[in-house]
Amino acid sequence: MIESCFAQEMVLDLARSGSSAPHNFIGYDEGLYFSANDGIHDFELWTYTPKSGASLVANIKEQFGSRPNNFAVFNGKLYFQADGDTSTGTELWEYDGINPPRLLDIRQGGESSVPRNLFVYRDTLYFSALDGINGSELWRYDGINEPQLFADLNQTNSNSSGSVPADFTVFNGELFFSGYEGNNRVMWRYDGKSRPEKAFNHENRTWSDPAHLIVFDGRLLFSAREFSGERAELWSYDGTGLPTAVVTNMSHHHRESPAHNHRPSRPTRRQGQALTRQWCKWCGSFPRPSHLSSSHRCSSRCGWWGRSW
Repeated sequence: MIESCFAQEMVLDLARSGSSAPHNFIGYDEGLYFSANDGIHDFELWTYTPKSGASLVANIKEQFGSRPNNFAVFNGKLYFQADGDTSTGTELWEYDGINPPRLLDIRQGGESSVPRNLFVYRDTLYFSALDGINGSELWRYDGINEPQLFADLNQTNSNSSGSVPADFTVFNGELFFSGYEGNNRVMWRYDGKSRPEKAFNHENRTWSDPAHLIVFDGRLLFSAREFSGERAELWSYDGTGLPTAVVTNMSHHHRESPAHNHRPSRPTRRQGQALTRQWCKWCGSFPRPSHLSSSHRCSSRCGWWGRSW
């Protein structure tokens, strides 16, 4: 038996009783920033350095907690999503390491813009946000002027919840991401100059619903479903032509291990309830079986509460 050679110790105990549940870690200005609950302020923005220990950066929303998340460092400042008071809702915040965090109120009033998927590309901060008109679409911020709607990509449906851009990554100098066109999730690309466009000729593709984009070994890798079924597999794009499947029906190679089966689990029926497969319209995550309800929690990445999908 191999034993670990690393000593383990608790670095912080923020909540003397119960768990502080620290999460959403990011390094900024020689410190570690994160969201945690010390049992007094609920979830707020904290920082930690080995020399100074942990300290509360700001109590943005007293009593209930602002729940900061979606962190990104841009132009020497820390940006994140946080829930302010009832007059602001969930908006974009900016912290310079010295002064109290500053609100960038995208959607004026008590309604929330819910900025998500913050990503820096060519000296600009890109993210998804709601303005109450266009659904969740692609926004950008240059660090000087007010954040602005950059592209309304999903215009095919007047009742659209937006393109919900997510999975941002840079490949061959261009920004690639996933987003809805109508009811279909496709891949988009942006060269930093012209308007974002669909990355491929989607009429000739055999896959749909790209997600989890990452660059590896000089290629763009992502998961996607084949049109012939619900199974998601690994796909690759080398910068030319169309993406190709790296391994088809990967789960067939390891039938003995449930961990290798990527087919979404079958929904189980509760008495008196209908079943459906639903998508998280806020982060664009893979469909999951769910009982019909007006409120769900995303089981993938965003952890979004209380929205009808």
